[in-house]
Amino acid sequence: MAEEEAIVNTPKGKASYFSLLTFSWMSDVLKLGSKQPLEEKHLFSIETSNQAERLTRDLEREWLAEERASEQDRTKPRLWRAMVRIIPCRELMTWALLRILYSLASNFLPLIVWFFLRSISTASELSYTTTLPFVLGITLMTGLRTICNGHVVFKVEMMVIRLKVAVIGFVYKKILTLNRRALEDVIPGNIINIVSNDAEAIIQLGVPLNFFLFSALDIIISMAIIWKVASWQGLIGTCFLFAVSAYGSIAAKKAGKLRRNAAELIDQRLQIIKEIVSGIRAVKMYGWEWKFRDLVAKIRRKEISFIRYRGFIVSSIYALFFTSSAFAGFISITALLITGIPLRPFQVFTLLSALSNIRLAVTLHIAQPLRLLADAKTACARMQRLVETKSSDLSQQEKQSLLKVYFRGRKYKSRSVRIEGVRSGEPVLISARKLEATSQHIPPQIVLERVSCFWSQRLERPTLKNVSLMATNGQLVGITGPVGSGKTSLLMTILEELPVSSGQISCIGKIAYVPQTPWLHVLKETDYIIMLENGSVVYEGAYSGMEIVRSKENQSNGTKKDEEQQHYAKDESEQETAAAIKSFAAEEQNERIDLEEEDEDRMVGTVKWGVYWKYLRAALPVVLIVSLAVFFGMVQGKWMCTVRWVCSRFR
Repeated sequence: MAEEEAIVNTPKGKASYFSLLTFSWMSDVLKLGSKQPLEEKHLFSIETSNQAERLTRDLEREWLAEERASEQDRTKPRLWRAMVRIIPCRELMTWALLRILYSLASNFLPLIVWFFLRSISTASELSYTTTLPFVLGITLMTGLRTICNGHVVFKVEMMVIRLKVAVIGFVYKKILTLNRRALEDVIPGNIINIVSNDAEAIIQLGVPLNFFLFSALDIIISMAIIWKVASWQGLIGTCFLFAVSAYGSIAAKKAGKLRRNAAELIDQRLQIIKEIVSGIRAVKMYGWEWKFRDLVAKIRRKEISFIRYRGFIVSSIYALFFTSSAFAGFISITALLITGIPLRPFQVFTLLSALSNIRLAVTLHIAQPLRLLADAKTACARMQRLVETKSSDLSQQEKQSLLKVYFRGRKYKSRSVRIEGVRSGEPVLISARKLEATSQHIPPQIVLERVSCFWSQRLERPTLKNVSLMATNGQLVGITGPVGSGKTSLLMTILEELPVSSGQISCIGKIAYVPQTPWLHVLKETDYIIMLENGSVVYEGAYSGMEIVRSKENQSNGTKKDEEQQHYAKDESEQETAAAIKSFAAEEQNERIDLEEEDEDRMVGTVKWGVYWKYLRAALPVVLIVSLAVFFGMVQGKWMCTVRWVCSRFR
């Protein structure tokens, strides 16, 4: 009931049928955005079904169902299947119906134009009763295509935005359940790369995938029209378009592989930069700046080479979009002339229009979506690898303190045997005895006995080896050492963020810590926290109540600052000085804003033409830009002259 009320209260829920058909329910916001920058209060309220928490829960539920189904079928779970299932079936059916109507309207429009041109060219005199149905059909098909295209694109964009929000929320929620070693194992670089670049690949796939799924229907209808208009000889030109489609498929596969290689290099580069920032003191001390700079530059050059090669492949697909229709039309018309089939202007017009529809399908509706589909596949694989990551089972450490284990063999001791190391030829468990729990009070303490651990399972040398430590209640213990000696690793081991490979850890009491990863916010609203200021406790309780303390503190600080300003500004000269400083600060801020937004209108956000010119100049010199513009104009003029000459020959 609450969800239905939330939908009705939105402008879309209150809109009429005509407003929904023409998207006029968004006109007020668009009109306001043309006059001033839009703020959060001007935007529409989010429906319950589109909220991030709801979408994240839905994706998590579907992923668990996918894992259970895959386990029963003995197949590998797929993240994209769980993502598709969070989209309601009603929206999918509506989108499919609108897309079919768009295909029919787009492909039947040239056919109706062909009937119209044939009627006015073969009839001895014009008759409005004969031509009026064709004119109404052209108008109806054009309007239907426009309306269906707008609604199809709107629905697809809404779907992919929901998927992106759900994936980002799911990935972030998964990160909170992983320990530090699990994150280091699954992600060689930075997690932000997955959330930003890989999730963006889902947005880019939306509209192209919409055209790709129905491209076969478009091609079949266009080929039937060509057969009707120009017989089978007109279909010869489509062979060239199918060759273009095959090239697009191969190019898409290659582009996806290059994107995967570039993403791995980006992760590697971010990992190196992260290590440089973490150990900047050691880097400065030993003068390693130039070596690390050369290493990062080498990886960056290799990364740029992959990006450039991929850009060349993508640009070749777009180049075929502008040239393939002319080649296909030339082949078809040549075949018709050789076989002696008479051609008329309306036949040539319809033939070229149908070939243009096929060209649009094989280049932009097949080749480009295949490339984006390969990118999205790589992104989903990277995100699924993170989602499937399991934290190391730290509960075994607690069980080790409650069990006394006996092994057959003299050279093995219970404290030095790893559970994952029990294989054939190694010690065999013959008995175990559970120790009784004690009820006496034990003071807080931390005890480490010959602890060894690894940051990564791929490392041969342990990060910590045979470390023993005992810190009891009332002791002040400091951990010192050079950079890279293992101070953070020791603390992570005590916090159970770094699993223990051998040895025993006993922590009695509660431990407070501040994570060193600033972007990873791990506190929940129900977590118990203690906030200190100048050595005294300011707040102690649930994390959700800290916001109230902060707001009161900000108000008190603001009142205190006002009193201090009034106290220090008693003298008239001091007041004038304060006013001058305030005016100077305001002028400096306005000047800084003008420098940052000199090429952008601060009222409506429009970008000046100079920005586009600077963008072009950053890539090419002026002479080459002008030459390309002249060449483009010549090609377009030559094409128009060729079409006009062909039509005049068969008049």
